[in-house]
Amino acid sequence: MSDIKTFKHGEGTGDLIYGLPTISALGGGDLYLNLGLLSVIDLLKLQPYIHDVIVERMPDEPWRSFKVDYDLDLWRQQDYGRHTVSQCHLMTFGVEFDLSKPWLFNVSPVISAPIVIHDTGQLRFPGYSVDWKILEQYKDNCVFIGYKNEYENFIRDRFPVKYYDVVGVLEVARVIKGSKLFVGNSSLGSALAEGLKCNRVIDLYRSVPQYPLSSNGYYEISNSLIEQYLGV
Repeated sequence: MSDIKTFKHGEGTGDLIYGLPTISALGGGDLYLNLGLLSVIDLLKLQPYIHDVIVERMPDEPWRSFKVDYDLDLWRQQDYGRHTVSQCHLMTFGVEFDLSKPWLFNVSPVISAPIVIHDTGQLRFPGYSVDWKILEQYKDNCVFIGYKNEYENFIRDRFPVKYYDVVGVLEVARVIKGSKLFVGNSSLGSALAEGLKCNRVIDLYRSVPQYPLSSNGYYEISNSLIEQYLGV
């Protein structure tokens, strides 16, 4: 009988990245995913606390009853108030992890531009923390990663910038790792930047607690901050 612990995750990719510290804190093991998370497997297999990744091809209801030692979707059934997704995962299973430390490892950097942007463009109304007009001055130092429609919305609503076409979550992580500064909204990109502990600015809605979790993470941008990391 195997003594390897088993985990499952059936929700969004970003939430899975935020749940990885809990897997590490519980000692690691095999991770079962649903079919919609295939793009993240290459990144997961590089992590020292993941023994194996298994994709279960089953409809929603059988997936919900699929038995493992730890169901990482359980945090959604709790009300923890103003805590980040990573904190909620940890609290669900009563374990601790220093979230100021990285939890994504073995990601080799791809150098694309000093500043990497990922903005899904879904939420652009007052109340967000980043003044994008400041970043426009540095557009020649930026590349945008993400879906093509996100890029088209960004250059329409923000400012023109080069596009870097990435394939798969691992390549997204590698491009972020190779940047001097990541700027993005609360999305998969920001989850990867958080797990890597890259220099990062997260454009967050101030009432939602997805704030950066270490000293090189920010939720506001300024000329001095950008120039600090660009070495200007």
